[in-house]
Amino acid sequence: HPHGSCGGEGLHGGRGESHRLSVLARADRVLVLDQGKLVDSGPHGELITRPEGTYRRAWELQQAADRLAKMGEADDG
Repeated sequence: HPHGSCGGEGLHGGRGESHRLSVLARADRVLVLDQGKLVDSGPHGELITRPEGTYRRAWELQQAADRLAKMGEADDG
């Protein structure tokens, strides 16, 4: 799973690791790791435009999962 270094609020000393990619959208720079190796870096807006990028694939999967979760919540209510 991609991880990121985030200059945003709520992360230790302005840096941290997040599995919630929405947090990384506010970061100055995201570092994308795959099995512990740096595979990409840049701001969120740039990373999601890369068609074959690890970060973009992870972002799209998380967005789809969030939509499904919201649909489930609507069915429960």
